[in-house]
Formats: sequence, C-alpha cells, structure tokens
Amino acid sequence: MQPDADGDGLTDGEELALDTDPNNPDTDGDGLTDGAEVRRYGTDPRDEDTDDDGLKDGREVTTLGTDPLKADTDGDGLPDGLELGLVAPEGLVGTSAGRFRADADPSTTTDPLKADTDGDGLPDGVEDANADGARQPTETDPARADTDGDGLSDGWSARARTRPTRSRRTRTATGCWTGTRTPPTTGPASRTRPIRTWRTPTTAASRTAWRSARGPTRSTPRTTWCWAGAAGCAAARAPGVPCRG
Repeated sequence: MQPDADGDGLTDGEELALDTDPNNPDTDGDGLTDGAEVRRYGTDPRDEDTDDDGLKDGREVTTLGTDPLKADTDGDGLPDGLELGLVAPEGLVGTSAGRFRADADPSTTTDPLKADTDGDGLPDGVEDANADGARQPTETDPARADTDGDGLSDGWSARARTRPTRSRRTRTATGCWTGTRTPPTTGPASRTRPIRTWRTPTTAASRTAWRSARGPTRSTPRTTWCWAGAAGCAAARAPGVPCRG
C-alpha cells in the first residue's frame, strides 16, 4: 500500500503529481479534503472556489447544495454568490476577480437553487436584468412576485405588455366606426369573409354592407367610415365622413 501521510485519500505520489500538500488533507482550505475533491466532486484541490462564484467549494457541497463546478447552479443568469448577497469572495485566494460578480445590494437575496425565486413566472436573471443584485427603477423584484402591488404577478404583467395589441376602434354618434386602419371598401356582393379585426356593426343595413365588403387597404391611416347602409348613409354620416353601404 502506498503511503498517504495526511490521510486525505490521495497517496503521497498522487499529491506530488497534483501539486497538493501531502501533509495537509485540505490543501486549499475550502472544507473538502483533497481526496474528496479529486475522486468525488471533481473540484480543484488547489482552488478553494473552483467555479469562481465567490463561494468556497466546501460550503457549496456541505451547506448550500449548490454546484461547486457551476457558477450559476439554477441557470437563471445570476451567479450563486451574487444571489446570496456576497460583496466579496468567501476565500482569500482562488476566486478569479474577473469572473466574480459582487452584489450591489447585499440586503436583498434570491435562492441560488430556484431559477424563479418568487414564482412569478420570470427567472431571477430576467427580473435583475443587469445582474448586479440591486433593483433598478426599470426592474422588477426577483424576490417579490408582485413588485408594484397591483394584484398581478410580475410575470403576468410582463406577458400582457408584450402581447400584440389590436387597432382601436370606436363608434361615433352618427353610427359610424373609426379605426387606425382603413376598413373594407365596397363593391359588388363578393361574399368575402368579414375582416375579423373590425367590430361587426349591429344594424341590419350596416351588416348587409359589411358582408359585401372587400379586403382592407392599409395605405390610409386613421379614417372614419359610415356603415349606415346605402339608403340611410347620406343622412346618417357626419360631414366629410366617407360612406360605405
């Protein structure tokens, strides 16, 4: 049997090859023995923070349950150390300054094991868009499902803001309809399908005109049209309002 002077699970020869201390069972002082790092966890026995997230490998394994080989365990776009409010690495050496991201507001934390800490449907990294750990005026709170307290979750509000909106149309006092697109032009009874994005007029005469409408043209912006029907159109429409019916 080959000698293992420090009893860390690595022979003295292996430690010499790995450049670890054969007389120190935990060369990097991260809380894991050199043997466990090499044989079980795959971490670097000479680096107390293998993934450079600011957390010691030993704490990730034995206390937090985070992945010592993955800086962002839950894949939400925020490093584990930042989610836990670290402003500086836990160890003295081993954490890359270029990869570690300090928390700008350590008073607020999120769960490094849950991509969506508050369960609002938005990953923590989406809510903390600049990934600095501090909530900016344009950001939602990843630790609060309803940031603005309006009774709607942040995820629902975000989806509502990005949904395509329909053109707005209103019915005028003359029985005409206004909209942001030019409505169908008339012609012989073509029996084409009504344009679904337009509200169907309610009067019998206007429905007749609607059913005989052709496809819309999109060249003219906001226009008001009268759907009073051929017989009553001239009397019902407002001055200057084109008549279709």
